[in-house]
Amino acid sequence: GWLTGRMLRWSPLEMVEFGRQLGIRFVSVAHESSAAIMAAYYGLMEDTAGLALAIKGVGAGNLAGGAANAHFERAPVGCCCESAPTGITHQDLVSLWPHEGLFGGVVKYYANFSPEEAVESLQQAFHLATDGRPGPVLLDFPSNLGQAECAPRGAGSPSPTACQPDPQQIATARQLLQAATRPVILAGSDVIRAGAIGE
Repeated sequence: GWLTGRMLRWSPLEMVEFGRQLGIRFVSVAHESSAAIMAAYYGLMEDTAGLALAIKGVGAGNLAGGAANAHFERAPVGCCCESAPTGITHQDLVSLWPHEGLFGGVVKYYANFSPEEAVESLQQAFHLATDGRPGPVLLDFPSNLGQAECAPRGAGSPSPTACQPDPQQIATARQLLQAATRPVILAGSDVIRAGAIGE
């Protein structure tokens, strides 16, 4: 595993050390946009999704630029932002900026962490970051979540599996291609990613 982010009060040394014990490498960078880009390209190289961390407010705003880059480059990255404490409804301060709207145009998935659904949110986020057209996902982490009770270990649902193509649609496509005189196929990088160049 590999984490990038700006190491401020939201990423204390204790968390970094605990991650190190689990084999997770934390890389501190000067700007959150760089963190998202670095994590996304790490994800591409390792056939997984990298993880970039940011604090709320301006940190999330900076991270959004890196998420936009990952969207256009089709690179898988999980963006994890500190967000306002649960129960706070007014958005008067920049630090309480709603991240879902900020990232909405470029992320494939958004979840606001809760103890009850944390495992499912993580599984779904990282499945979608790498499934199909890879791209960024956003997980908001309320700043008071550390005071909540954890869900029991092992809770959660099985990881999602990739969908299978509809045999009827494949048969229809085959008939159309066989009936064509000069068929042209335009295929993008998804063919390379799927290892289907020969086909």
